[in-house]
Amino acid sequence: MAAIRARAQSGRRLIIISASKSNAEVAFALTKFGPAETGHVAAWINAVGALQGTPLIDDDVLPELEFIVGKIDAAGLESMSAARSRQRFESFRVPENILVVNFFGIPLSGSVSFRAARGFYPMKKYGPNDGMVLLSDMILPGGITLTKFGVTTFLWTSTSMSRAWR
Repeated sequence: MAAIRARAQSGRRLIIISASKSNAEVAFALTKFGPAETGHVAAWINAVGALQGTPLIDDDVLPELEFIVGKIDAAGLESMSAARSRQRFESFRVPENILVVNFFGIPLSGSVSFRAARGFYPMKKYGPNDGMVLLSDMILPGGITLTKFGVTTFLWTSTSMSRAWR
């Protein structure tokens, strides 16, 4: 929130780019600011947004999750719970003056990496996912959604992610 507020004084338009769990934090900040304090924000790129958490937490599939992302502390677990995250998601009201671009990969069963498979297969019962998050839970309604077929985006590096935009 401080970074967004600090850039308001520059006189330049701001494009925010965030990935994974930080997307919920950006949505929360933009909601709290509202239209009055976000006039300088031109767009927000919600890359691979874990906006509504992950069922892996609620299903207590911690070994698979930690294999993918590393050790998770208790506060992180609670914040990524789909049950809790869905409640938080309902409160998001990103001001209409901000263009929201939802961007994520849609893996095909043959393109799921070994690491992503640890979450992909347990979550199949909930629907299409990238091995960490349900694809539908990455979308902030009202925005533009861009996808890339055949990739599990949560494991991309920033270099491969920038190539996907070309």
